[in-house]
Amino acid sequence: MQDEGRSLQDGTEMLVTQHPAFEAQIRAFYGRWKEMLGETSPALWRF
Repeated sequence: MQDEGRSLQDGTEMLVTQHPAFEAQIRAFYGRWKEMLGETSPALWRF
C-alpha cells in the first residue's frame, strides 16, 4: 500500500512502476494531494 511509511514521491514511483499504463493518473492524483485535501483543521488533530 502507498501509506506504509513511504513518502508520496516514493509511493508514486512504486505505483507508476507497478501500473505504467496509469502513470498520468497516478502522478496527477499524488501530485495534487495537498490541493485535494485543502487546509487542515485543528479539530482533526484530536483524532
